[in-house]
Amino acid sequence: MIREGPASTYRANPWRYALGEFGLSLPGFAIGTYLVFFYTDVLALPVTLVAVARAINSVWDGFNDPIFAHLSDRTRTRWGRRRPWLWLALPLNLMVWIALWMPPQRAGMDVLFIWFLVFLLASETVATLSWVNYNALFPRLFTSEAQRVRANAVRKALGQVALIGGIALSPLLYSRFGFASMGAIWAGVGGLAFLLFLLDFREDAEALPETPPNFLQNIWDLLRNPAYRLYLGIFMLSTLANSLLMAGMPFYAKYALGLAEAQTSLLFGAVFVTAIPGVAVWIYITRRLRATRAWQAALGWLMLALLPLMLIRSLGGSLLTAAVIGLGLSGGMVLGDVVLGRIIDEDARRHGQPREAMFYGLAAVLARLSGLLNAQSFVLLTWLFGYVSGEHPGPNPDLAFRFFMVVIPGLALLLAVVLAGWLSRRLDSSGKLGKALLD
Repeated sequence: MIREGPASTYRANPWRYALGEFGLSLPGFAIGTYLVFFYTDVLALPVTLVAVARAINSVWDGFNDPIFAHLSDRTRTRWGRRRPWLWLALPLNLMVWIALWMPPQRAGMDVLFIWFLVFLLASETVATLSWVNYNALFPRLFTSEAQRVRANAVRKALGQVALIGGIALSPLLYSRFGFASMGAIWAGVGGLAFLLFLLDFREDAEALPETPPNFLQNIWDLLRNPAYRLYLGIFMLSTLANSLLMAGMPFYAKYALGLAEAQTSLLFGAVFVTAIPGVAVWIYITRRLRATRAWQAALGWLMLALLPLMLIRSLGGSLLTAAVIGLGLSGGMVLGDVVLGRIIDEDARRHGQPREAMFYGLAAVLARLSGLLNAQSFVLLTWLFGYVSGEHPGPNPDLAFRFFMVVIPGLALLLAVVLAGWLSRRLDSSGKLGKALLD
């Protein structure tokens, strides 16, 4: 049985929606970048215990996204499917964002370890609850391709602002006020931004099946979708390439360019300088190529932009190349969600079952897999070039990290470009859907 809802009269504000991304990302980037340093170097928790806690968290992180996605898709309330979960997540996020930076004073190592483990797991759980429901709103709040491109451009731009703030400004805060105050400040700013997002949007009543499919059937149905399988492959490969570039940048700066540590930040800065305004370029391109072709073009641009890294030896040349790379990264950030929105629309049209959260939940699992492949890429450097560590870099660390920055992500992006071409042809063959998404 299908419950019918009234036609939507609500038009979401892209800037208010983007505040949700900013609010979740700002404390998250600070936690992801500095939490291990805080517990090991400041609180003296043994690194082995930190590793145990992170390993346990990684196991939970590996499969919790589909669980929360399924619960979200099955939710039926008069306030909507996502809204109740997001209101629940707000106070929980505030609690864990603050508690992680405020362990008990003068606690023993056993208490400190338990505190770290419990709130690390809590942080991961609430983050998953938040992101799954937040992302699932995107194709519902913005229903045309043009709306989605504009909204995601604003959203990712604010996400980059949060990244810069959470990483670059955190040392200024904790060096002056301490880690606890830094955590409280980021929690306050992030919580306020997320609250403004929550106060702005609403979910209109939808036509929903009374009984959604069960968990395993839901996953099986999605994985049988050829377009979604292609999307997952592209998403995993592009995520792998992006993570390799970010992880390899400090090594490349040190071994290939011979830069001081302080100069490494210039390379990251050059990437972000073009990544944020670059979203406007991809909005323009998408109007002419459509989202899937534009995504393919962005992946191809990024692949070609890596090639000079094999030869460059000067800071100026590397900064210029990093800026060109940033433009490619911005296209991938903006357009992936837009393409997924098309696939979600087609699935709902065919099956009468909107399940946006599960689409994002399964993609998150593939993102975790790309993290494992990232780690194995470092192992490959040991086999091929003898790089073990900074103390034992092998006979040619220069070539090792040129290979790491160009060949491995380049091959991943080449395969992603090929898959994106197949996906574009498959989606473009669905003429009815293509016309429905045009403004």
